[in-house]
Amino acid sequence: MTLRQNLILLIGLIIFASIVLLVERPFENRKQKVSEEALPLFPDLKLEEVKKVEIKKNNTVTTIRKQDNRWYVAGKEDYPADLDQVERMIKKIQELKKSNLASRKKDKHPLFEVEEGKGLEVSLLGEKENLLARLLIGKTGPEFLSTYIRRADSDEVYLWEEYLRTDFDREVNGWRDRTILEFNPGEVLALSINKAKENENISLTKDTQGNWHLEEPFSRLAENSRVEKLLANLVELRAADFPDEEKELGLSGIDNPTYQISLKLKDNRNNILTIGNKKEDSPYYYVKSDQKKYLFLVYENTVKNLIPEVKELEKAKEASGKEKESEKNLPESAQSK
Repeated sequence: MTLRQNLILLIGLIIFASIVLLVERPFENRKQKVSEEALPLFPDLKLEEVKKVEIKKNNTVTTIRKQDNRWYVAGKEDYPADLDQVERMIKKIQELKKSNLASRKKDKHPLFEVEEGKGLEVSLLGEKENLLARLLIGKTGPEFLSTYIRRADSDEVYLWEEYLRTDFDREVNGWRDRTILEFNPGEVLALSINKAKENENISLTKDTQGNWHLEEPFSRLAENSRVEKLLANLVELRAADFPDEEKELGLSGIDNPTYQISLKLKDNRNNILTIGNKKEDSPYYYVKSDQKKYLFLVYENTVKNLIPEVKELEKAKEASGKEKESEKNLPESAQSK
């Protein structure tokens, strides 16, 4: 063979090998198989047995406990926790396995940031404060999508193929339930928006056919899709942050609101969302729901999406057939006016 033919053959083999690696992913499949065969890091851990979670970082401990089938963030007054976040965290610990052993030596713990008192420490406790699991979460792995972990009662360090800090490393407010309103949009029969400081009230009702009608400030057919979008925004509303109520309640303006949104649902149930003042030097408004006793902070742009102009809710008028035909017959210059 000539040098040129050998070069072409070599290039062909490289291309073929690349395709095999891309499609078959043999090393990735082997890694996945090893991970599946590995033993659980906490083999006896059961989600239903966990009654308390303690997360320690830099000598600060966040405590989340279960009471009456609900999770609460402990504080001066226990605050409802985000159920999905808490259960996802516990399930993550259940999923951890003894794969990708990084070290068995205790003197290597500082290297992986899993030594006592330094790493992010998560403890799961049972009904009688008995320890079910204690995990140390260290630094990220070399490719930044993995994390070094260690059982607190073992010297073995493993490289878990997932970035874990997102699910574990949160401030106290990061564990709180941010839901503000809970209702079924399909059960809403009437909606009113009071703009107190603008002296304007928008009122809408839904007929038996499912069509929305403006009642105030004038009577007119409303655009169903726009009203439904507004209801979707309300039910998806989440707190951006939480104020210090002891210091900020008097500044919130909740007793003299800027806006108030009222919903009337089936069976004469009602929900009220009160929007107070804009927080000074911040992008937030103070918000309160009659369903929750807590005060929330919501972004200014989010509030704007909840308070439409009445013209945005009107159903667009369609020109009659004669009007459309007349318009077609007009000169182009007249049509553009």
